[in-house]
This record gives sequence, structure tokens and C-alpha cells, in this order.
Amino acid sequence: MGTKDSIRYSEFHFGAGESSIARLVYELERLQENALVLIEEIENGLHPIALNRFIDYLFDVAKRKKLQIIFTTHSPYAIEPLPPEAIWCCYDGNAVQGKMDIESVRVILGNVEKKIVVFVEDDFAKDLLLAILRYSNNFNLIDAIEIYAVGGYGNVKRFTKGFNENPANTGKRAIGVLDGDVEAELVVNDQFAKLPGDKTPELEVWEKVRENLEEIIAKLAIKLLSIDKQNFVKDAIEKVNIETKEPHLL
Repeated sequence: MGTKDSIRYSEFHFGAGESSIARLVYELERLQENALVLIEEIENGLHPIALNRFIDYLFDVAKRKKLQIIFTTHSPYAIEPLPPEAIWCCYDGNAVQGKMDIESVRVILGNVEKKIVVFVEDDFAKDLLLAILRYSNNFNLIDAIEIYAVGGYGNVKRFTKGFNENPANTGKRAIGVLDGDVEAELVVNDQFAKLPGDKTPELEVWEKVRENLEEIIAKLAIKLLSIDKQNFVKDAIEKVNIETKEPHLL
């Protein structure tokens, strides 16, 4: 496989993960353009950091050689670098699109202890909803519910309806909380609610911060760094505002 100084290395010196990666890269680089690549349980034998780097490599080789690459995995580290539209979750004979954690899948299958389950689109929406409940002193409600990010508007609607229609969930209830940019007429019954505002949650919070920056900058600087870093935080916010066009990256 290679040498370093006077030492020669072969596959006998490798772990199983290193060996499989070496073989995969070798085969991928030999493929003709427009090939379909199927990889089963991509995480086998790999450390999470190595797995993450290998996924980065797959992005690169897919673009260079115009490949379509499909892999199966049980590892959250394997899907972490992927956009939601690249991820499909299989459960109970169904396949749904979007980024979900294993806890969300557990709830969809009806394995839940709390009587109220709330589905939201992503982790930021979950954090925002928890902040709203804390700010309104609804600590009893926080203790009574479980909130799950299920990867997009469509999944929130689908899982909320599915949970409430599942006979196994008798005595329990699901509520779908959609992002503020969803059209109001789509929130058609008492199964659904919306986060405040009419924009994505990230943009809604970001614009409120910028509108009230002079009033809150001292508090913001203390929470982020220290009281003497107010100008630094202001400059960073303006820099990000100019450079970042995609609200989900704010």
C-alpha cells in the first residue's frame, strides 16, 4: 500500500475499517461516469471522525464522476453531513424523507411515555419552542410533553396525523408545530399550531436581535463572551448578516 522512510505498509497492518475504505476508494476511482453505487452499513469498522471524512470524500467523488451513491446506515454520524432531502428513513414498512434522530423514530412507532408529543421541523424550532415555554413560565407543560424534530413540514403533518390515528396511542395526543413561514390556511385544525411570525424561525429570531441590538447588546455579549466584547459581537453580527443569504445557516 505504501512506504514511510524505510518501513513498508500493507493491508496486514490495517484495521478492518481502514482496509474497507482503501478498497472502496480504489473501486470508486476506477468507476466510469454516471455509475450507481450501493454501500451497505457504511459505518462498519469506522471511527465517527473517519466516517465523517469518508462521507466528505463521497460528496467529492460523486461530483467529479457524476455518480449516484446510496448507502444504508444505523449511525447518526453518517447522515450528519447530508442535507435533509438526501436522507430517507425506513420504519414499519414506510419510507419518509428528512433528517430524524432515533428518538423521533421511536415515537413514530408509538414507544412514548408522555401523554403529549410535539413534532417540529428541526432542532432550531425545538429550541425556540422550549425557550417560549420557559419564558412564559410553563414549566409544568415542559415536564408533560416531549418535543421531536422530524425533518421538515411534510413530516410534521404526516407524523402528527399518523400518531393521532394510531390505535396504539389511545390516551395520548400529538401536536404539530409548524414554522412561521407556513401559510396560515395549512394549519387547519386543533392538531397543528405555528411558531410566531411569518418567516423561518432562524430569520424571525435573527431580525428581532438586529432590530433590538442596541438594547440587548450588553446582555448578548455577556452570554456569548464577556461584557467588554460588545463591539466585537456587533461587528460579527453585521458581518454574518452581509455574508449569509441562507436563513438556516444563520
